[in-house]
Amino acid sequence: MTKTSQKIRTLCALAFFVALAYVVMLVFRIKIQFLTLEFKDAIIAISALHFGPLAGVAVSVAVALLEMPTSDTQLYGFLMNALAAIAFSVPASLIYRKKRNLTFAAIGLGCSIVVMTATMCLANILITPHFMGAPVGVVIDMLPTLLFPFNLIKSVANTALVFLLYKPMTTALKHAKLIEKSPRTSEPPESGAKKRMWITILVNILAALLLVVALLVIFLVLKGDFSSIS
Repeated sequence: MTKTSQKIRTLCALAFFVALAYVVMLVFRIKIQFLTLEFKDAIIAISALHFGPLAGVAVSVAVALLEMPTSDTQLYGFLMNALAAIAFSVPASLIYRKKRNLTFAAIGLGCSIVVMTATMCLANILITPHFMGAPVGVVIDMLPTLLFPFNLIKSVANTALVFLLYKPMTTALKHAKLIEKSPRTSEPPESGAKKRMWITILVNILAALLLVVALLVIFLVLKGDFSSIS
């Protein structure tokens, strides 16, 4: 395959991720007071895991730009959405590219939870008062009761979705020939294949449980409500 065709295929794949993330943003939105929890960051993170941190930044910015016309907050919304997606997708990608296995994926996504939560809390202190006219002291007072738990739960829920969606999305991309199939290797021993199968099942179960817990916190503790773009 030539470099040109590879670049075209990569651009098509990134365009697919942008479109899918945008659709997810439109369909699955949960309002928590003046904040909106979305699950597009999981899609963006998967694109970064496949194509690297720069791809994660590009998809984050593209989706935030598409979302901007539908947002009441315009530039403020663009900055916060892009920053959140970058803070979540890039750390996981940087760590996962060192060694592409489940352990490094888990470590990377764990770091993404910390980085995104800390970044968005700091961004609210530095950016929100400038655009929204809220005193810094008021924003700081909201950190322990709203801003910190919101961003923590948002990043945890998106992490669970990455684990649940990564493999089926990878399979779909391979069938669409947007990413290369893994080179053929000799058949693994039956015991090794069964072990990987059970690990995959266990990871999916844990991720599903984590997502359920996150959703329970969102609706029962943070009092979230489903929303849509009117």
